[in-house]
Amino acid sequence: MPFLGLNLGEHIFQFHITKKFFDSMQSLEEIDCDLMVNMLLNKQPLLMTLSFHTQGIIKFDCDLCLDKFDYNLDFKHDLIVKIGNKDTNNDDFIFISPTEYEIDVSQIIFEDIILNIPIRKVHQNDKKGNPSCNKEQLDLLEKFKNHKTQNSNWDALKDIKFEN
Repeated sequence: MPFLGLNLGEHIFQFHITKKFFDSMQSLEEIDCDLMVNMLLNKQPLLMTLSFHTQGIIKFDCDLCLDKFDYNLDFKHDLIVKIGNKDTNNDDFIFISPTEYEIDVSQIIFEDIILNIPIRKVHQNDKKGNPSCNKEQLDLLEKFKNHKTQNSNWDALKDIKFEN
């Protein structure tokens, strides 16, 4: 995103994020999504603030019942870009050289989305608080919940006596 020719003040950018974006970022996980990222860039003489607002849907396979479902994603993230020769970045600041004329925000957007994906991906409960997962799969899980398998290889090891 070039910023060199921009006037001081606020500028709005929009990015449409789909599966192609994650494929281009060589993501280890295949992510099917339809997200909009609105970015407000506030340019000042020696720094810029970037305010990201990401909204949309990511499609997941439920970790519990394995059915596909849509997960609503909605989060904000602010970042300060300082123009200078310091080369240490952290989560809230990045530094760019005074000779730079553009910022690649794709990695920032990628990391923001990845960090806002839940670890456990399951259907949300309905409005009454009941699970909205596939009922047949939940019944199968309940049926086999206390099922014990017998493995004779491990049973033979139970009889080993160790000397002290």
